[in-house]
Amino acid sequence: MDAVRGAALPLRRVIVTKWSQTRSASRRMTTTVYALLSLSIVALGTERVEGTSVSGTVVPSACTAPTIALHRITTQESAAVFAIDGQAGRIAVLEPFSVDLLDSTTGRRLWRSATSDFTQQLGVGVDDVDGRVFVSDAGTTNGKIGTPGGLTMLDERTGKVLGGDNVGELPYVITVDTVTHRVFVVGGRGPTVSVVDARTGHVVAMSPLDPQNYDIIRSLTVDPTGRWVYMSGDARITVLDGVTGDVKMQFASSAPPGEAASTGTPVLDALTGHLFVPAFLSDRHNVVTNVVTMFDLHHGTRLRAVTLPFYASALALDSRTDRVFAGGDNGFAILDGRTGRLLKIVPLKGTVVGLTTDGATGLVFVGSEPQPNTGPAHLSVVSACSGLVLHTMPLGGALTALSIDAHSGHLVLSVDGVVQLVSVAIGSH
Repeated sequence: MDAVRGAALPLRRVIVTKWSQTRSASRRMTTTVYALLSLSIVALGTERVEGTSVSGTVVPSACTAPTIALHRITTQESAAVFAIDGQAGRIAVLEPFSVDLLDSTTGRRLWRSATSDFTQQLGVGVDDVDGRVFVSDAGTTNGKIGTPGGLTMLDERTGKVLGGDNVGELPYVITVDTVTHRVFVVGGRGPTVSVVDARTGHVVAMSPLDPQNYDIIRSLTVDPTGRWVYMSGDARITVLDGVTGDVKMQFASSAPPGEAASTGTPVLDALTGHLFVPAFLSDRHNVVTNVVTMFDLHHGTRLRAVTLPFYASALALDSRTDRVFAGGDNGFAILDGRTGRLLKIVPLKGTVVGLTTDGATGLVFVGSEPQPNTGPAHLSVVSACSGLVLHTMPLGGALTALSIDAHSGHLVLSVDGVVQLVSVAIGSH
């Protein structure tokens, strides 16, 4: 972790997740240390900081404004859902009735699964440690058609079916924890949370969710230590044991008493233990408020709710600057990941539909679509340090997915249902 200047915090025991700055060795390592943390908090456009002013935005001295060049590689894969192996540089994509594996550098297809194995794929996850691909399907079990709610395990090298198990009906949310070698799957009917051994493909635990208090599960977020899994729904956040899947804690996700909420996909700051949840709230008078709520997951308490002028349809965390980027209609907001305070709102044409960050380059990538939908989506490159928009490129169609591959450094997008790779070249003025 790079040392930065700032206010010193008291000596305390913390869990630090180390990320290698080289993409070829970016495997996650978790260690317990005693550390004197030194943090630098920069408020963009809201506080006086050392630096220069560019178009009304305060740019810290450590920030640079590099030139950006983007090059697009269009594959022949039709997929809106994919999972990335950032260790090996592989992308598992869900095609109709099949699963394909792509090389993240060239976009070349490495293998295709047997088309008879799947009927209605809903989710995909990759174990980049053991080299496994997991596919949840509404009509398969053990790689065979017939029993609803199957999870099929494939060999990432060959595409061969290695096994699988029943994980409940409509298994639409899936996440893989490479620390505990567990796969967590939420079934939409039942409802259930299944815990699968990532090395055997067999269910080791299945926890039913209370159907009387069940709400729509938006995402599963794994703590980097492997100890906890956070299940986010419209009404509550559920904390699961990372090994057994047992429910350890529940607390309201966003809405104060007497208000209704609809939440989006949250983002976890593993260093601070803060979970940021986007939502729009509706009170008894049908007055809607858009908020991003920061929770302390160590204690299950709500620390701060930040009101935004738009619904945050996409969130991303930049771990180097400890900032949260929240995108919505006509712009994106930048929040302090340590305090939850709103630092700045950056205007941007269209509605933000995707966000991802690259800790190795200090860049944020923002996908946006015009309002109303009268043209192609655009990809904007933003400095995580300054918040400045450095480059914008039209994508030629509708954007439905946006992520980044740590191995190649390529962006991975789904545009009009086709997988595209975008390489990023960084220069200087």
